[in-house]
Amino acid sequence: MSPLEVLLQVVGKLDKLDIPYMLSGAFATSFHGRIRSTHDIDLVVEIGQQDTKRIYEAFNEDYYASRDMIEEAVQHRSMFNLIHNETTTKVDFWMLEDSAFDRERFSRRTEEDLEGTPVSISTPEDLIIIKLDWFKRSGIQKHYEDALGIVLVQQDSLDIEYVRRWCEKLSAGELFNRLLDEAG
Repeated sequence: MSPLEVLLQVVGKLDKLDIPYMLSGAFATSFHGRIRSTHDIDLVVEIGQQDTKRIYEAFNEDYYASRDMIEEAVQHRSMFNLIHNETTTKVDFWMLEDSAFDRERFSRRTEEDLEGTPVSISTPEDLIIIKLDWFKRSGIQKHYEDALGIVLVQQDSLDIEYVRRWCEKLSAGELFNRLLDEAG
């Protein structure tokens, strides 16, 4: 089973549970920008304590899952992960944060076709913003490169003013200007 097949299995289970989610991270970046390898799948999810048992039960047969970790992540609005038993593919579930940007980017997610399966995915604009924010916080170059790859591939269709507005609010405006200069 490939990481893409694991992703499609996971989103299929989330859809059956009626759990709102959004694909983010390297898979979403590769969809909208330059393809890069990754060892995990990142999903932003909107769940509460009432969902933890259902999630655990839906995944615990095919995935290493800890119900305590799921409950703790929901309580602290952090993240938990599942590991696919057969492939050891890691799936990170990031709790939707109660911030203006997280709420807006989650509401803007789009449904895209991946191998014939509809998948909720972050917009390219929101990926650029979050990648620049992560780069600003961590200094990890791959986040900047991911944002640059999206700009280079999506350049003509991006809502630049939307990205600029959020980058300014998140103190990443200079990074965004540098990115645009580099992209030409």
